[in-house]
Amino acid sequence: MKKYLLWLFICTAVLWGAKETPGPATGDACAIEALVRAAVEDDSWWEAKNPLELRAMLSRYYAEPLLDEVCERAWPFLSAPTDWYTRTYVTQAVIREIKDGEAKAEVTLKNEDINTGEARQGRGIFFLHKTASGWKIIKADFFWEGEEGP
Repeated sequence: MKKYLLWLFICTAVLWGAKETPGPATGDACAIEALVRAAVEDDSWWEAKNPLELRAMLSRYYAEPLLDEVCERAWPFLSAPTDWYTRTYVTQAVIREIKDGEAKAEVTLKNEDINTGEARQGRGIFFLHKTASGWKIIKADFFWEGEEGP
């Protein structure tokens, strides 16, 4: 009995003092989630003064082939007067896969009208590639409630 209690004490002490060391996948998962959240929630790019500045701002989050597409769609939006009063937030993120420098993340989104408080839910699926400067989004699909999607 004494040996059992001693063994239990030693195992408990060892396990209590053990710290989980995050592996590369854990660190990558945190970086991916942070990047996707920032890409969705950051609206500082609305202040871009020209297409080159816009591209520099968005390249923090996106890489080709998606970077060109996002810039081509965003610049006409920015260069015209708009009454855009919504913000989009990530309410939940799940990293589905990280393998060989590629990753897939799924997020739950909330799009909120800042004047009325009306909100709708959606989901985003992000595909990422690890570059020399970190993870970048190369493809994204969005599905909003009331719209068709998978």
